[in-house]
Amino acid sequence: MSEKTAKSMRLQIAIFGRTNAGKSSFINHITGQQVAITSNIAGTTTDIVEKPMEFAPFGAVLFIDTAGLDDTSELGAARVQKTMKVFDRADCAVLLTTAGVWGDTEEAIVQAAREHKIKLIGAVNQCDIVMPDDKFLELLKSRCDAVMTCSALPGTDREKAITDLEYLLATSDTEKDFERVAKFIEETFGNGFAAFEERISKMPEKAMSVRDAVFA
Repeated sequence: MSEKTAKSMRLQIAIFGRTNAGKSSFINHITGQQVAITSNIAGTTTDIVEKPMEFAPFGAVLFIDTAGLDDTSELGAARVQKTMKVFDRADCAVLLTTAGVWGDTEEAIVQAAREHKIKLIGAVNQCDIVMPDDKFLELLKSRCDAVMTCSALPGTDREKAITDLEYLLATSDTEKDFERVAKFIEETFGNGFAAFEERISKMPEKAMSVRDAVFA
């Protein structure tokens, strides 16, 4: 399936979080391209940025970068409103945060994902700086459908981040996500999901760490 696939036929994966949580860096890291502009200045992403990508075992997917939901700038309210509308078309949401950071912004994302009946993956970013403790990971597991840790810095383990995200997307348990993904895989790939599960089972221990921790 090519990048020309209609948006409605792609699995749409939206990235949400605070300003400067690393959402744009996360998309750049996963896609391996400089899709979104990154900066240490909070609020660099001011509009929706989309990037199609071939992503096993789903084929063509669409990653959606959004503005920070805690944007307090002059145009912040309009940006937040536009970001919240992304939930209407997203098939899955990734809540990007950092170790120990949880508050009203993150709770608003959790609530929106539940209202729209889409899977919510909690992704703890910047783990090259500080790893989340067990208490914080337990909090994420209680609020999100699945959890992964990552670092979006150039040169860090991109393959691990891709593998973890692929697995968490494939192991769906919310009604909207499961039905759509299962039908998509069945119609498009036949036994593609079984092949993907087999590939996961053969991966080295390091690549399977997040799966084991979250789904044990």
